[in-house]
Amino acid sequence: MIRIVIPTVFLISSLFIGVEVISEASVVHAQSVLPQEEVILDIPEVTTTILPVVTNDGTYNAIHCSCIKTARAEGVLIPYGTNAWDLAPNSDIPIVGGLVLMQYKVAHVAVVVTVTELHITILEGNYTPCKRELRTLHRDHYAIRGYWTP
Repeated sequence: MIRIVIPTVFLISSLFIGVEVISEASVVHAQSVLPQEEVILDIPEVTTTILPVVTNDGTYNAIHCSCIKTARAEGVLIPYGTNAWDLAPNSDIPIVGGLVLMQYKVAHVAVVVTVTELHITILEGNYTPCKRELRTLHRDHYAIRGYWTP
């Protein structure tokens, strides 16, 4: 199990009024995160956690159909006009709040949320089409091509 502590301000920046975390092993609900200082998530290692996108007015948020737009929405200062392939690694070390750069069939980026000796937990948009997700990966995951910080 990995424990992830997400500050409420991190969730508020994405217009969440509540979070439902779904994994294969368990379902965790964080009711009304606004009055709390943080949300603690216990998730199994190397899993995908889907965070439904619900805005304050209950509408769907299309920002999460782009990994770059999702990273910007989370506060990463990515130059406009940049796509995931344009970003060149500028570090071999993951930094919380920076990006992990990945290469699948297409280039992909995700925000680094936590770092341990063996794993990183990332927050990403569009790994699953138009979904905002948390995933925990081994630091030597085959798709990682490097890390980027502004």
